[in-house]
Amino acid sequence: MAGKIFYLLVDCFKIVRSGKKTTTQARALKIFLLVILIFFFPGLRSSAFSGIRPAIKLGAGRAELFGRDAFKQTWKTFISGGLTSELLIWERLSLETGLMFVPGGSVYRLDDEETGYQETTSLAYVQVPVLAKFYLKQGNRYCLYLTAGPAVALNVKAQLEVILAGEKSSVKIDQLKGKELGLNLGAGVGYRTGPGFLLLELVFSQGLNSISKEPEEDIKNRKIFFLLGFRL
Repeated sequence: MAGKIFYLLVDCFKIVRSGKKTTTQARALKIFLLVILIFFFPGLRSSAFSGIRPAIKLGAGRAELFGRDAFKQTWKTFISGGLTSELLIWERLSLETGLMFVPGGSVYRLDDEETGYQETTSLAYVQVPVLAKFYLKQGNRYCLYLTAGPAVALNVKAQLEVILAGEKSSVKIDQLKGKELGLNLGAGVGYRTGPGFLLLELVFSQGLNSISKEPEEDIKNRKIFFLLGFRL
């Protein structure tokens, strides 16, 4: 079983590398299907993978665009979710990665009551975080932990919605990069229930590079969100 998973990982890596053969959306979908297979295929719950702790998470938060060229942007709400896997390295230290849907964007409103002008930038990202997870407390009933590490995100959708005098229109945004490198910081608590732990996490995510294709523009993503999850 481990051999089959290894070759599937190799094939997935080749698909991701072959950018000319597939779109960003197709790559994200294939990675998502691979993660589901890794986490929930019964053969992976063998002794060889006893140190892996899969989890499913769902939550909500707020995002904004910031930077030198992000003019008067305000926070935008979003819903997030995905699958993660934790590999225990030491009694209090583990490595966590996975595949998360974490939108971005922001809202701009013009201070003019007559026109009611508003721009909403909606960005959809599939994020792959690689986090160090340190347990402050790990007991039989509950645990407390901190997380920190980089995250690579693939942009799968970018849209600008404009409202002017009550009329709504939308257009696709083309001047954005397909990838983003960010830094994730978080804290969480887990409470044992049944075969696993019920999780509650707070995550702060900030982009480290500009998402604009224009070399002189400085526009980055910033997000803060809560996640509710269950870990085996």
